[in-house]
Amino acid sequence: MATSKLVNALWADDPPATARKILQNAVAGLRGVLGASGKGGAGMPALLTRSPGYLLAVDSKKVDLTQFRELAEQGRDHLTDGRWTEAARDLRAALALWRGPVLADLQEHGVAWPELSVVRKSRLAVLEDLAEAQLATGLHHEVVNQFESLTEAEPLRERLCGQVMLALYRCGRQADALSVYRRTRQVLVETLGLDPSRELQKLERAILDQDPALDLRERGWPWHFGPHSRTSADQMGAAGRDNGAQITVDVPVATAAIIDEPDPPAAGWRPANQPATGDGIHVERKWATILQVQPSWNTAVATDPEDFDQTVEELATIVREEVEQWGGQVAKHFGSVWLALFGVPDTLERDGERAIRAALAICGRFAALAEGSSDRARVAGTTVGASVAVATGEVLVSRPSMDDGHPYRVIGAVIDDCLRLLSASAPGKPRVCDKTRNANKSAFEFTKCDDAIGGWELSTVGGMNRADNDDTTTLLGRHQELSELWLRFDEVRRLGSSALVSIVGEAGTGKSRLVSEFSRAVRERHPDARILVSRFSPFGRDPVRAAAAGLLRSVAGISDSDPTAVVDRKLTAAVHELVGHEPTAATLRGELRDLLIPRREVTGPVDELAALRVCARLISAIAARTPTVAIFEDTHHGGDAAVAVLGELVRSPAITALVLATMRPASSGGLEDVDLELEIGPLSGESILGIIEELSYKYGLCEPGEPSLTEGRLATFQRALLNRIGGNPLFAVEYVRMLRDKAEGFPSPPTGGAGQIEAFEQDLSDLFLEPPPSVQSVIAARLDAMSLTEKSVLQDAAVLGESICPAGVAAVSGRDLHEVMRYLELFEEREFLRREVHDSRAGEPVFAFHSVVVRDLAFSQLSRAARAERQRQAQKWLRDQAGRMVAGSRASERS
Repeated sequence: MATSKLVNALWADDPPATARKILQNAVAGLRGVLGASGKGGAGMPALLTRSPGYLLAVDSKKVDLTQFRELAEQGRDHLTDGRWTEAARDLRAALALWRGPVLADLQEHGVAWPELSVVRKSRLAVLEDLAEAQLATGLHHEVVNQFESLTEAEPLRERLCGQVMLALYRCGRQADALSVYRRTRQVLVETLGLDPSRELQKLERAILDQDPALDLRERGWPWHFGPHSRTSADQMGAAGRDNGAQITVDVPVATAAIIDEPDPPAAGWRPANQPATGDGIHVERKWATILQVQPSWNTAVATDPEDFDQTVEELATIVREEVEQWGGQVAKHFGSVWLALFGVPDTLERDGERAIRAALAICGRFAALAEGSSDRARVAGTTVGASVAVATGEVLVSRPSMDDGHPYRVIGAVIDDCLRLLSASAPGKPRVCDKTRNANKSAFEFTKCDDAIGGWELSTVGGMNRADNDDTTTLLGRHQELSELWLRFDEVRRLGSSALVSIVGEAGTGKSRLVSEFSRAVRERHPDARILVSRFSPFGRDPVRAAAAGLLRSVAGISDSDPTAVVDRKLTAAVHELVGHEPTAATLRGELRDLLIPRREVTGPVDELAALRVCARLISAIAARTPTVAIFEDTHHGGDAAVAVLGELVRSPAITALVLATMRPASSGGLEDVDLELEIGPLSGESILGIIEELSYKYGLCEPGEPSLTEGRLATFQRALLNRIGGNPLFAVEYVRMLRDKAEGFPSPPTGGAGQIEAFEQDLSDLFLEPPPSVQSVIAARLDAMSLTEKSVLQDAAVLGESICPAGVAAVSGRDLHEVMRYLELFEEREFLRREVHDSRAGEPVFAFHSVVVRDLAFSQLSRAARAERQRQAQKWLRDQAGRMVAGSRASERS
């Protein structure tokens, strides 16, 4: 459960200034209650800190909602197979678990979480499933008795209406059945402006005609409202493109109960106006990175099919371990070629880099097999290395609307492109496409391949724990935040105390740039102060341990290339300088050295908390001798271990330390003992314009003779880019770099005249069609972090363009206006949208996207069919609005 949701649930629109602190204290108290009741027993509930807030970990078998879902799913399986009696039995058992409204005590206090509505609707869906099973077994009287009154309370549920109509007809109450239809039609027309569905209209005509097909038959079940047939993988793929490669990915069924997830809906359900390829299949366009691996076999490898199969299985384990370690998943293998996906079904930041590093790790392990140094003796010597290729491109992803363990389909020409690169890849030398290379130039160096296949060969590998390179300009627009840090640091120095400051902001807003500027200034003003920096990587083996080791290397001056003897010498000197020859020196040195031992030399699981505590002891030893600024970058990747150790560090006695922790907003609620939280929001337009201008001159785009930016063109570029990116400084940097890389493609029109500005504006439109890879990755990751429903509503908003009215979004999505308003306010809180003006005519607010690039990317992920349907709904709403305005104007004239 996100911290922001908990705060909103407790205090609605008026939280106190100390709301997060009060919440943290309540969580601590609840953990004590759970710990006391559980007495440490296995399987007892536990309240854990998990991004974006807290997770209640509980045995799913002890949650009645989980039992309800399982029984409902069993009943639906029986419905699909036509086993009506068994279906009715399981569905009744599921409904018997209900003892009234969900969390009735909260609802009495006005709490109206969307999740409560979803759970309630899931119960209604099960009731409809039960009605279907009863109708199929001739229990139409029971259906009338149980559900006739429910159709009055739920007139918009057409499936239930049709079931009750059919039951009434079979009971000889034809007039009542038609009355139910008329009532439902009236509500649909008056509320939504819609006619009943085609199935319901067909049923009404059949009742009027007294169609014999309505009578119960021994075989078959002619009237369905919401089909239960499960879509096969072949059907899912048939909705994709006719060209390009396609693969099916088997998704493992989740085994953990997630508390803050909505219930699986009834079969046949899909989000309002969400086009689907089949029964509940969600289709979207995404950018993905494909990794393909093929071993280079030793000539002595066994060729017997069974022996060869065992060898391939062993190698497959290596591939799977490394791919999953770096955030991807193995989709398929054909023969001895494996295909892995990164960015599907959800985008993670730096997916391309993840894929390349996974490729390098696989090459390394296959090379160890060739050398006979691998721990997998069974397949040692079978290969002389691995050929790998990485390609990035757009794919079409078809998957269930709810993650229920069913396969999803990925289709795209990029899969064929990757296979073509693989055919020319040399063992141990990954080959990548142009898009992958362009997106990862800051992390790797590549050499152009001159053969017929083309692409780029990896030549040099950079470090993982680097900051986004956004410190190329003067720090603009953050002077208030910088002053706050100086106030805290001066206070720490004066009192000889410690303080923890959390710096919270979305990706690219300048958190790292702020602490970098502050660190530089501290070094200049206070040469005696120590600056210690640790960064938590979003991927890789043991990121928490790697962060601790990175800090240790910076303290002791140890480089990655230092041999073991040099590491020992530098480490011994650093420990001696800090603690002298105290009895604890040898123990501390041993613990610190363990952090630098490569993973393959360590046996047993890595204790992340212990690793960070050693790191905290090191910082405490330094801070006891001299004022220290300890910076922990991207703390949200550190998990519970980082949260716990930061709290312990600031509570250490006799230290002078300012601890800075940068993190994303979704994770800020889990950090306790915070003395100050700095929220890093979007920069002002003036600051963004300053960054664009400074970089344009820095990159030589405004030099005499350059075709890119004359004075008039610079102003045009600044305005266009500010409108596109909003207040995100990273986006500004990346777009200016993209202009630098593509500057030679711009025409150089004659000086003077308005025509050159118009031509340049067209050039900019072409340039902005596809955002820089880093910008696209950041935004796509934020979009994929949403639930499917949240993302769908945001895409509905994107269809409306610049001005977003809640009524328009409701019309496009087919959702209730109040529900839409809650989502728009949530998007405003997450800084996707901003509130523009209040439309006095409609009596509702008007929203706009913070940045056009977010709007465009959200819209671009819709399939063509989804775009067309949403645009049709938007146009219909606009026509209706125009008609109302004309009618209102005429009425005013008459009056």
